[in-house]
Amino acid sequence: MQVLINCEKNVEAVKYGFFSMGDILGLDIEFVDQISTNAPFPVLIYYGEAIPEEIVGKPFEIAFHILPSERSNIIAPALSWGDDRITSIPFAFGTGLTSIDPGRMVNKSPSSVFAGWVDQRTLRCSIDFPLSVSYFLSLEHERDQRTDELGRPIGPESWIYNKGFSNVPMVDRLVAAFWMLCCCAYARGKALLVRKIPWPNHRKFCMPVSHDIDLVQKWTINAVIKEGISILTDKQKRHLKYATQTLRSVASSHRDRKKDPYWNFNQIISLEKKYDISSTFYFLTYRKHHRINNQKMVGNYGRRHKDVCSIMKEIYREGCEIGLHGSIDGFKDGNILEADRNQIEGCFNGACNGIRQHFLLLDKNRTPSEQLKAGFQYDSTLGYRDICGYRCGTGFPYSWFNLFTDGNDNFLEVPLIVMDSSLVLERKGDFNGCYEQLFDLLRQALNQESCMTLLWHNTSFSDPSYPWLRQLFEDALSFAHKNDGWVTNISSLCQWWLQRRKIKLQVIQSNRMSYINIIDPPSDYIFGLDVFVPEGLPYEFRNLNNFEIEKTGEIEMFKNHSGYRGKICRLYVHPGQKGLQPARKHPNPS
Repeated sequence: MQVLINCEKNVEAVKYGFFSMGDILGLDIEFVDQISTNAPFPVLIYYGEAIPEEIVGKPFEIAFHILPSERSNIIAPALSWGDDRITSIPFAFGTGLTSIDPGRMVNKSPSSVFAGWVDQRTLRCSIDFPLSVSYFLSLEHERDQRTDELGRPIGPESWIYNKGFSNVPMVDRLVAAFWMLCCCAYARGKALLVRKIPWPNHRKFCMPVSHDIDLVQKWTINAVIKEGISILTDKQKRHLKYATQTLRSVASSHRDRKKDPYWNFNQIISLEKKYDISSTFYFLTYRKHHRINNQKMVGNYGRRHKDVCSIMKEIYREGCEIGLHGSIDGFKDGNILEADRNQIEGCFNGACNGIRQHFLLLDKNRTPSEQLKAGFQYDSTLGYRDICGYRCGTGFPYSWFNLFTDGNDNFLEVPLIVMDSSLVLERKGDFNGCYEQLFDLLRQALNQESCMTLLWHNTSFSDPSYPWLRQLFEDALSFAHKNDGWVTNISSLCQWWLQRRKIKLQVIQSNRMSYINIIDPPSDYIFGLDVFVPEGLPYEFRNLNNFEIEKTGEIEMFKNHSGYRGKICRLYVHPGQKGLQPARKHPNPS
């Protein structure tokens, strides 16, 4: 897909927005400085004011013209919910934005609707898609956000929460609308449009699972004293049965450290094995003067540092990922993070590729670059401490704006959507409220083929205040299992995402046939394609390795729209299975 940007302001932000939309959709975005006079292409995405006369005569069939924002900077726009008209720039949203009924999105003229045809060759759109996406992913909506004592944004006071968008993936909905309008342009241009669907192996959505290991011992001396005082003063705890159970738990954990309620790693792994998944465990390592094999390895873990190193090895042998729960003083210092990473790797003798900062401390302008400097491949810190939801408007992995402009777009941020403690805090400890919000977010991820990163602390599996947290976690695993969700560790997700980027799709147009050629497919994944086919256009797949192509369904689109019709065919490619004829589809012209 060729994109020509012709504006003076926010050029890098616009490029970043187009790149991010293409990344989520699985579209290959090619930025062009000028229109080639060589082989024609069907659709040009033009971003700018009026299309210059010298471009109009160039060899493309349709121009999808996106008008830029009138604002000089990306600042918090006024949003309108439930309104089908454009009421604000650079961002506007209406309930019809993701509908497959194009009557609410596209019309024969651009007046009073999101987009319209101004002539036979030009589809004009008043939504500044790239700048709006850039606005959310760059966290510009937090520019004047009030923060707590650690510099973290206060979720319930955030602009995105007060607008009702914290539980709505606004970026994903914008991207879906952009895809629909692209299909509309390609329908009139009589050309195929192909995208790579997000998840491999027929999975319908993704739920990366992780555990932050803040504590490994419940019954420290201070905890025992505190609990004893609580039993004497708290009416709910002041009875013999509770006191006896507490005393037994304390005595048992001090006789055998592995019987401490928070030393429950084998229980967690056993539960996850039931659903055939592997998760990510993030371990702390504070820089104090305690050494094991010349590796500093003490944090909140007290005297249990030897046991922590042993359990890391055991977890790693079970196929799970070990990541770093970054030091409090390290989120702005790559040297500290690198030292922490070396300590962790020295404990389990493996690669530590991922990080989540302790207390979710994150400086968008410094932390990602410092993490990259320390040798990490991804981060999963971006979330709220006190509410769940989409802090940046999406659950998909994405690249930070400042790293994108520096050419380091392979470092990924995986947004944190649901954290157990945030869920309990936001819903004030109410089980029904927690259950409802968690499964609303899960269903949303399923319906939109999105990603919902889940964090469950090891302490939540043994929390007497909220004993239902363990079952709630298992209910989430069961939901994902029953609905063909991809439940995995975060490193595996990032490895797939970068491999998906490398798959190239070549569409070759001719007078009688359109061909799709697949270049550099991964050998160890089944991956899917959505092929938009205008009515009456014959096409077929070509590939050098003769992969098996599996067709799973069609979605009718633009059924009653100005005579331009088309459908989306979903196909799965099996690179590892060869020798079968590629699927062919030759629709009869209407």
